[in-house]
Amino acid sequence: MSRTFLGFSQLLVRRLFATRPARFGLTEEEVVELRDIWRVVDQSPIPVAKIVFKDLFEKKPEYSKKFISNDKFHSYDRDVPLLHQNEFIPHMRAVVTALTNIIKRIENEKEVDRVMDYIAVSHSNQWVKEKEMEDMGKSFKSSLKILNKNKMTEKAEVAFDKFWSSFVEDYMTRIKTITGGATQGSKK
Repeated sequence: MSRTFLGFSQLLVRRLFATRPARFGLTEEEVVELRDIWRVVDQSPIPVAKIVFKDLFEKKPEYSKKFISNDKFHSYDRDVPLLHQNEFIPHMRAVVTALTNIIKRIENEKEVDRVMDYIAVSHSNQWVKEKEMEDMGKSFKSSLKILNKNKMTEKAEVAFDKFWSSFVEDYMTRIKTITGGATQGSKK
């Protein structure tokens, strides 16, 4: 059996016995705030994704290099910036779609678990670390601030931070379950 299949089986068993705060620990008001600021992402997913990844790659250029050196993305041209490659669009779309699905269905534990499992399984061999996920959250947050202008209230920021922190924690738990606890330097 493959490691991915065993990891996915472990996720199913964990789900039967584990409890996780509903809605990533967000109050109903925070869910409303989160959905309100996320609406801009839902309306223009690819342009927003390009803004987010541009922000991420400007702040952390080594992340762009990580994609290009990854065997999964062997078709990328190492001499062309990643954001200018059409081959990168499906990945950006997948990131935004997964997060949008979680936020839209945040009260539906089964749906959220299904999407979280997909994210974890698809990243289990990529060694996406906790720090990298945190940095992605920072890029989403700064992009949402710009795109939402006056809608990014303090309450909305708190809701986003709470969501992203719980998202990363849930993601890392699933990655550790899939990999049997092995991570390649979880924080680094």
